[in-house]
Amino acid sequence: MVPNINIFRDPRWGRGQETYGEDPHLTGEIATAFIKGLQGDDPTLFKTIATSKHFAVHSGPESTRHQQDFHPSPRDLEDTYLPAFRKTVMEGRSAQSCAPTTR
Repeated sequence: MVPNINIFRDPRWGRGQETYGEDPHLTGEIATAFIKGLQGDDPTLFKTIATSKHFAVHSGPESTRHQQDFHPSPRDLEDTYLPAFRKTVMEGRSAQSCAPTTR
């Protein structure tokens, strides 16, 4: 089970219903709550494993995304694409990024 936290900025992508939209902050909030809810609050035993899907800059607004590699500007990467992923790792403790802790 994974939340799709791709930033949705171009309706030509065609799968916008799978994302949380174009706002990086709200996407991070929703995805983090989703991950915490799935994994539970026990620090040693997960209810299930939740990861963040897909890695940053997947299905972005670039018009040639199926033809060439896309390189966002450093500012666009930090302001748009990475915040939600960073939040799911740091606050949601997305299981792909950490091992369970012990008490």
